[in-house]
Amino acid sequence: PVSLRQAGQEASPRAIFIGGLVVASKSGSVYYYPWCTGAEKIAPQNQVWFADEAAAELAGYTPAKTCKGLGADTPAVQ
Repeated sequence: PVSLRQAGQEASPRAIFIGGLVVASKSGSVYYYPWCTGAEKIAPQNQVWFADEAAAELAGYTPAKTCKGLGADTPAVQ
């Protein structure tokens, strides 16, 4: 447990680039929410941003299995 006083010291805020709802790597095949671990590993120059999951899927990307909630409510793109 962390007290409220310690929370400011313990938390490490992360900046999120608001370029869209989901992000993928130019050289990858999956997309992520910006706060998922996989997204944090994509170098800024390799990031491809999409307005939504449907746009990422239309571009050929699939939801990352390690990013909780992705693809759960998204209808399959035909």
